[in-house]
Amino acid sequence: MTKNFINIFKNPLLIFEIAVISVLIIYGYYRHPYLDFWTISGGVLLLAGSVLNFIARYNLGSAFSLRPRAKNLVNHGLYAKFRHPIYYSVFLIYIGLSLLFRHWAIYLLFIIIICIQTVRIKKEEKILTKTFDQEYIKYKKTTWF
Repeated sequence: MTKNFINIFKNPLLIFEIAVISVLIIYGYYRHPYLDFWTISGGVLLLAGSVLNFIARYNLGSAFSLRPRAKNLVNHGLYAKFRHPIYYSVFLIYIGLSLLFRHWAIYLLFIIIICIQTVRIKKEEKILTKTFDQEYIKYKKTTWF
């Protein structure tokens, strides 16, 4: 388990994401230095979404891929309760960004991300149902979303 945790930090994409999110949080607070309710809420949601994303990727282990495919059915960790925690953590991240920056471009990007992620979820559901059949159908009944 510890080895898998350490190996996740060898992923250059994850290191890049951590750096980008850190810069976004700092810039968001720099942009709204008066720390009102929306700025604090945005930062908290951005951070919470990032942590959930990290945990979900850790739970996926080698089953993680950028393109939908079915290596194995992951049903532990966050996946014991939610079918697609990475996608939902990205939603939290973009809600946080929207509150933090309060800019029309972020709102537009959030809408685009929701559309893209919804399509990806549907593709992934089809692939998992086709690959794991009854096992996945049973899993769907025990999880949210």
